[in-house]
Amino acid sequence: MNKIKNSISLVINTKNEEKNLKDCIESAIPIIDEIIVVDMQSKDQTIQIAKKYNAHSYTVKDYGYVEPARNFALKKATKDWILLLDADERLTPYLCKIIPTLINKKYNGFYFPRKNIILKKWIQHGVWWPDYSLKLFRNGFVKWSDKIHSQPELEGKSYRMGALQLNAIIHHNIIDIDDLVQSLNRYSDAEKDFKTKNITTVEKLISYLDSEFKWRYIEHLGYLDGLHGFILGKFMNFYRLLEFSKFWESNNYEDFFNPLDLKKAVIKDNYNLQQENEKLKIELNKIQSSKFYLIWQLYCQKRDNIKNKLFK
Repeated sequence: MNKIKNSISLVINTKNEEKNLKDCIESAIPIIDEIIVVDMQSKDQTIQIAKKYNAHSYTVKDYGYVEPARNFALKKATKDWILLLDADERLTPYLCKIIPTLINKKYNGFYFPRKNIILKKWIQHGVWWPDYSLKLFRNGFVKWSDKIHSQPELEGKSYRMGALQLNAIIHHNIIDIDDLVQSLNRYSDAEKDFKTKNITTVEKLISYLDSEFKWRYIEHLGYLDGLHGFILGKFMNFYRLLEFSKFWESNNYEDFFNPLDLKKAVIKDNYNLQQENEKLKIELNKIQSSKFYLIWQLYCQKRDNIKNKLFK
């Protein structure tokens, strides 16, 4: 491995990642000085693959999600800087070129955009882009909460890379529908405790169960990703339903709300959704019928042609 002025530990948390680990490690090999793999009871060849790359491998209990194992993994790193990747993430040659120059700056951490590839497509809307994540930081300056989907605490100054495809870490997020369903099922197990969600009325429950689709598909333009955006928005609503259903199950299927109140809330919510859809149709028609839309479409085509030539 090539040595650089400030040495880097590659840290990867894994569970059954034999399909991903090799490509993840090899994407970062040009700039790393050691590899740390912390595994949560894999049943496949994950550890054997790690050993082929002389990784320092450790096994911890299977928590069901990664956050409780993060701090343990970070403490095993011995180099000046830590590059934290998930097994389904990849550095590009461009990132391998610029990262050694970044770590000489006066920052303790760097946030990178992630290019989420979901169901064979780069998803650019619906809060899937730029999806910033702290991936490069000084050793000893980051702590992680054990809470699922928690964000790391960084001591000192950080820098956020520009939201450009060139700066993005490639994230092979969801491969197929089966992968998506398994992921939602796994994470909903970890987030089924509704005591902290302050859902005390029927209206709050209905709003919560529908919030992801409205937020992603309408407010954050998920419809611009076509059928991908629609399907992902619907599945994220299903994720919320799974959360609540598992909480309901853990409470012995108790009826929390009056059936008539529930019916009224559902009817009201559907009426509000229809109004929102009508507003959206009007706005889209305005855009699509304008000269600006034609110019914007031409610009996008030329921009994409240029990008395709640059990134071939």
